[in-house]
Amino acid sequence: MLRADKLLHLTENETSSRLGVKASLVLVDREERSILERQTQAMGNIRPPMEPSIRLPASSRIRYRIQNGSDRPIYVLLFGIDREGRASIFYPLEGGVDRTQLAIAPGDTATFPPEPDRVWQTSSTPGAVNVQILASDRPFLKTRDVLADARALKSATFETISRPIDLVRAIVEDLHQASLPATEILELSKEVFALDVNAWATLNLGYEVAAV
Repeated sequence: MLRADKLLHLTENETSSRLGVKASLVLVDREERSILERQTQAMGNIRPPMEPSIRLPASSRIRYRIQNGSDRPIYVLLFGIDREGRASIFYPLEGGVDRTQLAIAPGDTATFPPEPDRVWQTSSTPGAVNVQILASDRPFLKTRDVLADARALKSATFETISRPIDLVRAIVEDLHQASLPATEILELSKEVFALDVNAWATLNLGYEVAAV
């Protein structure tokens, strides 16, 4: 699990990505309000150097919003690491949405879960949670194949992946494939992954689940 977490964090490129993406964590209470936002440099990143950590009560009702500020469709994954080190896919979910994923059109904003009458809940026990929002201008085809074969514990809101390193490697391979149009000119070895900052963005929405 530690290797998977480290490898996924290496793809974070909030300050260098040229793909315009903004991700928001939305608390659903009496009304919906965005409590945490991350966006790439291409969206005009003005993230303060020091930010207080976001704390949410256990079992809070939440959604995620992703805005496509680029000039092309983007595909997304929501991949979470919980307080116990478990790796979970929140989107796409088998049966909930098409495993091939739905593209967010240029200028559009998508909400997850996609169904307007559904929300997700934070953990019922305290601890840190990291959710990675991955966006690419190409579908995550290798990732889809790994998810289809993965032994996973499924629930209504997420899948806990038994071998997260396989999934993360597939994610990196998909980002590599999306980058090939720009990186093939480098004539690199097939063992070398080269990622084009124009092709993808990884944003980290981290928060703390607090005791009630």
